Amino acid sequence: MRRAQRNTLFTISCFLTIMLLIILLHNPAEENDWRGHDEESFASLRFLSPFLRRRDHQGLSKGNQTTCYRFLRYHPEELLPQADLSARNCKKRMPHALVIGVKKGGTTAMARYLGLHPKVSFSTSIQPGPDITDATMAEWRETFRMTSSMQMPVTGYPGLFNDMQPQLLLMLRNHLPADIKLILMLRDPVQRLVSDFVHTSTIVDRFHGEERKKFEELEGFKGTLNATVLDELGHVNPFASIVRLGLYAIDLQSLYQQIPEERVLIIDGNAFSKDPFPILVKVERFLELPPFFQRFHFKYNEKKHFYCANIESRPDVNCLNSQKGRKHPEIADGLVQKLYDFYRPHNRELRKEFGLNFPWINL
Repeated sequence: MRRAQRNTLFTISCFLTIMLLIILLHNPAEENDWRGHDEESFASLRFLSPFLRRRDHQGLSKGNQTTCYRFLRYHPEELLPQADLSARNCKKRMPHALVIGVKKGGTTAMARYLGLHPKVSFSTSIQPGPDITDATMAEWRETFRMTSSMQMPVTGYPGLFNDMQPQLLLMLRNHLPADIKLILMLRDPVQRLVSDFVHTSTIVDRFHGEERKKFEELEGFKGTLNATVLDELGHVNPFASIVRLGLYAIDLQSLYQQIPEERVLIIDGNAFSKDPFPILVKVERFLELPPFFQRFHFKYNEKKHFYCANIESRPDVNCLNSQKGRKHPEIADGLVQKLYDFYRPHNRELRKEFGLNFPWINL
């Protein structure tokens, strides 16, 4: 009898302790910047993550008071009334995290899905610059969505890792928060190349005459995949821009000369495209966000052959647009082998120099 009473008292005390901690963590008047007192709440939430990690708790996914927008199915997002915007200190803020590419590596999908986290305000990828000055950075900020004081502002642009890395490094030195974090999505370079070619092919058909010629010259597009990636001797052309974008180790080396490795999260874009959920959990932890994403938030679409979002508080986001997951053309085995042979030593550098070991690195 006494043992049963002790067990009951112990259970009640544990329950009350957990409830007290949750109540202490909840601060409805969160008016300061999220990087202020909210940081302590985030740390406490991480401490409690074994209890809260996979629970759809009200403070995050339902009826949350963190966002500056109203979300409806089949309608564009709408700004809240001015009184709510003022109460939540909504304004356009410089990002505290950037998704920097690589092109066709999954940047758009990451933006779409990471932006479902109530504590994240993810602005659509807009190219900064091209000149990086105080004025152009102010203009860049004005293209962002509103962010409340309880959210982390995040944005990205696929070209920042490669083509625009000089601009990125200048932004990191002079214009962005000193503790900004970067998310880099790397993909099997052969698959990335093919996806890039297909994407460019769909765009080039929109142009005619001189405009088409200028676009083809700018993109290094020569009509067929063979002509675009091979030189006159039939070797893979390392100077073709579509090929050069897959030499990740070169750009990663220069990036790490400007920012500590611990502030860069490198993600396998292939794994993300197959199943975004475990990758988003890693991103949550890297950005030190309170846990939100759960397995049931993503459902596999048999027709599209990838996962679609299923979050009650965000009925405006379901599957990615029709261009995502589109079928790639058949490529001759000989060309595929040439491309893998070309990229293999560069992929091994990722493992040797940076400790990466994604499955495609070993192909």
